[in-house]
Amino acid sequence: MVELTETFVLECEELDRDHKRLVEMVNEIAENIDKGETSKCNNKVTEFVNFAKKHFDREEKFLERNSYPD
Repeated sequence: MVELTETFVLECEELDRDHKRLVEMVNEIAENIDKGETSKCNNKVTEFVNFAKKHFDREEKFLERNSYPD
């Protein structure tokens, strides 16, 4: 299982909430694989990819607004 460590905490509620959800989603997928219920993974992986795209767009905008280098 994946754990959200303090190194991922940005003290930005929206992004921190996203990080938590991304970890939850990865763990849900891993749990289904471990249980041999891989047929449940198709939708979950698609959901994860779509959420990740939205998250990284939000995160890039946050970093730009805060003049984070590169």
